[in-house]
Amino acid sequence: MFGRRRVIEAEKNLAVKQANVAVANQNYIAGLEKIVSAQENQIAALEGVVEKGEILMKTLRNRIAALENLIATLKDLSGEQAKEGLEAAYKEIEEYRQEYRRILASG
Repeated sequence: MFGRRRVIEAEKNLAVKQANVAVANQNYIAGLEKIVSAQENQIAALEGVVEKGEILMKTLRNRIAALENLIATLKDLSGEQAKEGLEAAYKEIEEYRQEYRRILASG
């Protein structure tokens, strides 16, 4: 009878250890799932930033081309207005080019 109690106690202890291991494994898996979820959220956020950057870069490229066309038109004019328009256009182009370079450098 005394030996039977030891066997029952040993079986009980083994069952408790197995249950503790199962709980630990579940907690570990839950932790990994949280990490994966956080990484997926970070990836989605980065994809959004990349998409916005691509749109901005396309806009800047188009704006630079439009300003260059304006400069070509202004060169055909004469007088003070053409000169002022050219200066303003060149200044704006340089601002857009700097912004474009900043975007490229930050990516």
